[in-house]
Amino acid sequence: MSETHRLLELLISMAEKLVRMTNLLSNLSRVFDQKEDVSQAIVRDISDVEGLVDGNFEDVAVRIMEVEFLNVNPDYLLDIAKHFDSISDLVERAALLFQHLTGFSEPEIIELLTTATAEITQIMSGLVNCMQLLATDRPEVEKICEVISEREKVIDGVRERFNSSIMQKIETFEHRIWLKDIFSHLDQIADLSRDLTITMRVVASKLEKQRLLNVKKIGKS
Repeated sequence: MSETHRLLELLISMAEKLVRMTNLLSNLSRVFDQKEDVSQAIVRDISDVEGLVDGNFEDVAVRIMEVEFLNVNPDYLLDIAKHFDSISDLVERAALLFQHLTGFSEPEIIELLTTATAEITQIMSGLVNCMQLLATDRPEVEKICEVISEREKVIDGVRERFNSSIMQKIETFEHRIWLKDIFSHLDQIADLSRDLTITMRVVASKLEKQRLLNVKKIGKS
């Protein structure tokens, strides 16, 4: 296995952990208003996984510094790792804010939270699929990136709906601030994911060119 593929495997591992984190966050959005002990356990699980993502990021950064040759510009792979690390941090921050909302019950807002976190989970699953296909199927990567961009627009719409009308219905000032921050974090996660699709498209294109070049060299030998 080439060093490039070893790094891709590490990045896939990071992305899979993000799916785990956002799945937990989605679960949290459905129970935070009912079961405090369950909510606290979910938040602890999210923090534990976030620590693992941090460890993966350090491994990727060290490997990139040590490797002399990669099939793509190492800055691209480091950029992907940095985005994954930032996303994991934002997921943890959002989860911690949910702890302040115990007892909060506004069906319309809870529905927005469950919708947004479910979309975020789907975006993370899309990122995993992109990473798995990055070195082998550029056209499919392009398609998945388009879907991720569309899901990012859904998150934008949810946040806009909350900010424009629903936020004013919240009577407790603290709840209003915490919920605004949660939706802001979710929106940032979606924005970072959309930004990632640009880098992933570039990497997929570079790896496709390298793959075709290798095939051509084999044909000549």
